[in-house]
Amino acid sequence: MPILTRNRQITRKEVRGLFAKSFITQSRDVLYPLFTETVDTYSEREFFATLGTVPQVRQITDEVEVPFSELNEYTFDFSNKLFKSLIRLKRSLVDFDQTGQSRTLLHSMAGRVVNFPDKLAMSRLRNGTAAPCITGSNFFATGHVLGTQSGQSNLITGNTPTNSWTGTTPRPDTAEKVINDLDRALVQMLSWVDDQGEPFYQKIRPEDLVVVCSPLLYSTMKLALSAKFIKQTDNVYEGFVGGVY
Repeated sequence: MPILTRNRQITRKEVRGLFAKSFITQSRDVLYPLFTETVDTYSEREFFATLGTVPQVRQITDEVEVPFSELNEYTFDFSNKLFKSLIRLKRSLVDFDQTGQSRTLLHSMAGRVVNFPDKLAMSRLRNGTAAPCITGSNFFATGHVLGTQSGQSNLITGNTPTNSWTGTTPRPDTAEKVINDLDRALVQMLSWVDDQGEPFYQKIRPEDLVVVCSPLLYSTMKLALSAKFIKQTDNVYEGFVGGVY
């Protein structure tokens, strides 16, 4: 059993050490880096001022320079938000803990903290048709604008229901519906263009694709995109995406 000493910092260091160890261990399980872009930031506000674009290539006739009006620049900034989480832990519980309760509590707190970005990202996806993003449009919308290119859509109403069960009704989702929806999504992604009307993607590699779905749809998604056979038929969509989460 630990013995209390005059050094009152021992307990605080122990608590921090337990939290840090659990935080680092559990950080390997987070999902948000797989489908979001992360930016290291150390200030209250971040300002992106170098989002310029490349103008179209033109044949030189009597022009020597590209008109300045064609050198567009898109800027935006965002504010960093602060979050906190507190637990009440008696010092005596840490110093005289014989059952590991304090360690378990700190481990749980570290899990909540390390997975909080996942919670934020998932909530944005879930509310993607109702909550405006940094462009002013909803995250999933039919009217995204970039430069002179407007009306671009990243919203697809597919055949796969969002609710897998309603009361006693069996789940209606099938692998075929999932595959059909994925086909439509890929076609739409390949049609996205930049502010000059040039396509974003010339090709999309399977390892670059990630599907994030409800736990209720997970088994169907895995069947559609990972199974070697579906209904005794070769599944040509096996390995079609990098992962299903």
